[in-house]
Amino acid sequence: MSGQIAPAGAGRHHGVMMNGSRMALVVLGMHRSGTSALAGTFARLGFGAPRLALDASEDNPGGFYESAPVVKANYDVLQTLGAFWNDCFNFDPERVGAHMPEAIVAKLAGVLEAAFDPDRPPVLKDPRMCVLFPLWARVFARLEMTAPVLLMLRHPAEVTDSLVRRNGLPATGAAALTLHHMLEAERATRNAPRALLSYDELLDDWQGLVRRAVRETGLNPPRDVAAAKAEIEAFLDQTARHHNAWPGAPMPGAAPVARLLEQAWKALVFLARVPGDGMSMAVLDHVHGQFRAIRKNGALRALIIDEAGES
Repeated sequence: MSGQIAPAGAGRHHGVMMNGSRMALVVLGMHRSGTSALAGTFARLGFGAPRLALDASEDNPGGFYESAPVVKANYDVLQTLGAFWNDCFNFDPERVGAHMPEAIVAKLAGVLEAAFDPDRPPVLKDPRMCVLFPLWARVFARLEMTAPVLLMLRHPAEVTDSLVRRNGLPATGAAALTLHHMLEAERATRNAPRALLSYDELLDDWQGLVRRAVRETGLNPPRDVAAAKAEIEAFLDQTARHHNAWPGAPMPGAAPVARLLEQAWKALVFLARVPGDGMSMAVLDHVHGQFRAIRKNGALRALIIDEAGES
């Protein structure tokens, strides 16, 4: 698969190392899943925030921790493929990794090098990277960087509800986007050092989450947890949680999407508890195949159009 991470190597930028290699900490997760809170937490542990970040917003007052140039570069790649963050069903992310021209890889590498302070390992976050990670794996290889991944999980009902309210998406469309991003991010990062983390875990026990992320990925935060404790807790206290779903809440969307989302969510939750569990990944592969089929045969688009017409 395309999720291979570069072998160790020295470099002149981003000088903090991991196992002898430069590193970038990658935060993946669907829009509205808590990735901003996760990235902000690790920024306070000494990872580099972007030089030019997207502005905070009313619904995300703590900030997005997304580099504006990186977001623009990812937007351009998706647009080249005829896709957008909210309409990215018609391309194969694995093909993106293997077949994109080397010039695009070089351009992204330049964007990354310029986007962050060279003295600290960057925390790199943009939800579009869930479907573009195979391409970014080539960027990390070109720069001889390791890229441990923190994959954020949040109950799909909460994510979907937030997307429906904020972006006006049909529930089935929002649910399908959530499923698509989760499946592609998990599948593309199997060969990367990674930890699957949850939004609930971050808000309930952020120190336990950090310990687990360190244990499962091998990353070493530049700043001591004790020194950052007060700052992190003040930051997380302002993290707004407007959408809550009880653990057994029904999955959103029309029946085919809700059924696949239920299967994927259960597998992801188990995989977070038991990293590398083969049965969970087999379930996710099965869901991936079924979801790909309804994307390719037009059934998904028909469901979304029908629902939009009824609203």
